[in-house]
Amino acid sequence: MVEQLADLIPEGPESEPYRTFARVQALEAHADDAAAAAVARAYLDRIGPSHSAWDTARALFGEVMVQALIMGTVPLADNLAAAEEALRKPGDSYRHPSGATIRLEAEDDEPLLMVLHGDTAKSVRAAKRLVDAEKRASRAGHADALCTYALCVCAAGDIDAARAALVDAERVLPGRPRIGATRTRIESSPAATIRLEDR
Repeated sequence: MVEQLADLIPEGPESEPYRTFARVQALEAHADDAAAAAVARAYLDRIGPSHSAWDTARALFGEVMVQALIMGTVPLADNLAAAEEALRKPGDSYRHPSGATIRLEAEDDEPLLMVLHGDTAKSVRAAKRLVDAEKRASRAGHADALCTYALCVCAAGDIDAARAALVDAERVLPGRPRIGATRTRIESSPAATIRLEDR
């Protein structure tokens, strides 16, 4: 439906943000994370900071790039820094009385970015909050939040909780490609490998 909507939006500078966001969301829904990040990055490169859609496009790029990094579909080099920069909000820095600009960390609201920074306990707590919030929103958002939670608990070493979260995601929205891609990722993780060796 999102892909069809993207095709129905007329071409032109005013509608381009909507077409781009719809295409990125469609690629995300198919778990084609590298392509989603590439489309979002190309759009950012075209519009520049003065464009009215800049902040939204920047956040979208940051989110899909972090997903692509976690899923292993793009290399960490340069991409992690680009994702962090995109996810920083104007309020993420403040002027210290000494005159120095203090920048807050971009990962504070992003569970998967916390995983990339090695703070798995914090990422699990943030992912739980995300699941609770998305439960009241849409089925797709809820299923994707459960996938995020699965990746976070897997990174924390709890493969059983990761698998259980994916079972819950399948109940919420059966057949969603994001669930299958996440399952493949966690089953190839050290947590899954160690558990198999223990049996």
